[in-house]
Amino acid sequence: MQENEGSNKWKDLTNKRPVYMGTEIPRYTNEPNTIAMNYVSRKISESSFALNGRNLSSTARSRCTLIKARPVSLSSPILFLRLMMPDDSHSTGISMYPELKAGPPEYLVVKDNQIQSNGKTCNVAGVGYEAFAKQPNKCASPKGSCLENQPLNLLKHDHDLEAVGKKGSYFLKYFGLLPLNAIVTSATTQNKTLRMYYDDNYISMLDVELNADENVMLRRNFLAILTEVYIESTNGKRTNIIAKVFNNALISGVYIVAMAECPLDMPASFGNIASKPVLIGPQKVHTFHLEVDCPLTNIDFYCTLQVLNTDSQLLSYRRIRIRSGDRCICMWYCRCACLLDDGALKCNHLPTESYLAAGFQGGMPLPIHVVQYTFIDDMIAMMFLVLLFVCIILLSMGLVKALVGLAVISVSEWGFDIIYGLPKRIQKYNEKHIRERSVVYNDNLWPVHPDTGVQVRSLALSAEFCSNLVFFVIYPVAVIWTIIKRFFFSTQFPDVECKENSGCPCKGGKQVQRKNSSMQRKRSRY
Repeated sequence: MQENEGSNKWKDLTNKRPVYMGTEIPRYTNEPNTIAMNYVSRKISESSFALNGRNLSSTARSRCTLIKARPVSLSSPILFLRLMMPDDSHSTGISMYPELKAGPPEYLVVKDNQIQSNGKTCNVAGVGYEAFAKQPNKCASPKGSCLENQPLNLLKHDHDLEAVGKKGSYFLKYFGLLPLNAIVTSATTQNKTLRMYYDDNYISMLDVELNADENVMLRRNFLAILTEVYIESTNGKRTNIIAKVFNNALISGVYIVAMAECPLDMPASFGNIASKPVLIGPQKVHTFHLEVDCPLTNIDFYCTLQVLNTDSQLLSYRRIRIRSGDRCICMWYCRCACLLDDGALKCNHLPTESYLAAGFQGGMPLPIHVVQYTFIDDMIAMMFLVLLFVCIILLSMGLVKALVGLAVISVSEWGFDIIYGLPKRIQKYNEKHIRERSVVYNDNLWPVHPDTGVQVRSLALSAEFCSNLVFFVIYPVAVIWTIIKRFFFSTQFPDVECKENSGCPCKGGKQVQRKNSSMQRKRSRY
């Protein structure tokens, strides 16, 4: 990673421990799981791992371990070899065998017909007493005639050649390159493995996966935003300019702030004012300080403050106001305002072109009107919500009453005596099948069916349904209004004589109301 000063900083991911990867250790993961590596190799034919094109495997016998060759599929004739190595598994008398001291480099590689494991053949490695006893004319044969090509003879053969500077014929080191620790013992099975360097072309790959939480995408072009500029000109001979530059890129960059495009009547030194190059890290802000040691000939004028890169390429700029004896501020998307001249430093928005030239991206930010609510406003809102909830409940209850009233007339017209003053005479039935017949009333003065005597509807079905929808909203109001009229407006009802066809229900010559209703029967006083 790169610091803001430009120096590179390396981070240790393995806790200062070396990582060994290969065919034996193909995978590695550190403890915090921030790095994972896999060793991958291309599959290679087994024939390329053989000694001079011959593959070897091992068997054991007494003091010598004989490694017998196994056939390999090759197009050329196959020569079977055996690897003969000293057996160091017995600790007794190891110092008596000098062939053990040299180790794997002096293991013997012999032809297949130069070694036998049954001990029945003379002049080969592995000869036994049976071969010596069965040889023809064994008594006439010279001494040692059956003991040629023994391991010690082969060792002496290569040692003699090495003594005169020649290459031997049997030592393993002449068949390939051996590592320092050629024999590796398995900790679990105690099996031993002979290792040799592979000197042919070998392709291997190492896949490394790192934690990318702190990685970011890089952009080629640097971005810079000239966010704030402060100009202090209270001293007539010196002007201080403070500019804040924000590196909006995702890579560190070097930036320079310079003055330009000042009035022509200003001293020429105004056009040569620039800061030193500064490295700004990604998404970081740096404050530049410029000092203009020059008397101001103009009282109020404008210059351009530029942000450049090391190639003198213009990245962003904004027009700044310099006013003698005053302090001016250029903030974000606002025009430059001076303290003494503008007073309250009201923000006048920059034109869109100037806003984008300063390095900002997107549209001009709009002011947001923040509405502050008082306790009274909250209480009114809460009461409104409660009232709305109550109305919804009452309308729901009215809907249930209206639906049930479609089938049950008594439920539908319950409470209508207070709202509509029922029962009262009707001109004709509301039911279609008896609409043309004369209206008949029961003892309670409710209209009934002329044939069955069952109470019928006093109002039209549509009027009843709509009235029931808002019944529980208007019924409490009607009850309260009835009580107010009874207690505050009139305590007695005048006698009302009932006349035929007067439009009011009559009984016994007096106007009456429905029993058990909120209205009482009116009687004459004598």
